[in-house]
Amino acid sequence: MVGGAVGYYTGRQKQITDDHARIASYGTDIDNSVGDMDRSITYAKAAQDCYQREFTKLQAAHKAGKMTEAEGKKRFAEIISGLKETNALMTAVDGRAGENIDTCTQAYEKDLQQIGVQRQSSVSQVAKAKTSKPATAKVPKEAVDTEVKLQQADTKRSHVKQVTSRGTSMISSACNNPDVGDWGAEQCSSV
Repeated sequence: MVGGAVGYYTGRQKQITDDHARIASYGTDIDNSVGDMDRSITYAKAAQDCYQREFTKLQAAHKAGKMTEAEGKKRFAEIISGLKETNALMTAVDGRAGENIDTCTQAYEKDLQQIGVQRQSSVSQVAKAKTSKPATAKVPKEAVDTEVKLQQADTKRSHVKQVTSRGTSMISSACNNPDVGDWGAEQCSSV
């Protein structure tokens, strides 16, 4: 990752010679990663909701004796498999986005040092802006904007983890369900 960060930073130095524009460009790259996370969160939650609805239908059919064991096991397997795939997607998105954000952060911090600004000063400026207090340090607007985007990215990464945790809970709940769990012994043994 260090090599990737150095390459990214060096590439940006060559592409964008103005320090302030380069600092702003990191915010754009961070926004792109956040956009990827947003789309993945939306798709994963929709898929989880769909699998939950299907599980509820499966449970009702099992209780009412309206489904054969073979069909029930097949549907149960599809639900668990889908939830596992959704979690794998979210884990991959978190890894990929996290790496991109970490790379941007390293380059951003290096550029801040180059212009004589401490990262903590950017963080402080963001906090002051939230409370409408006047700026006290000479921190470029681009650095403050990029810092806001970094904070938003951290929040979004937490949301990715929450969606993944939700999927894990749904799998556990399905596998431990006394009404349908017998149909999922094979899929649930690896959970």
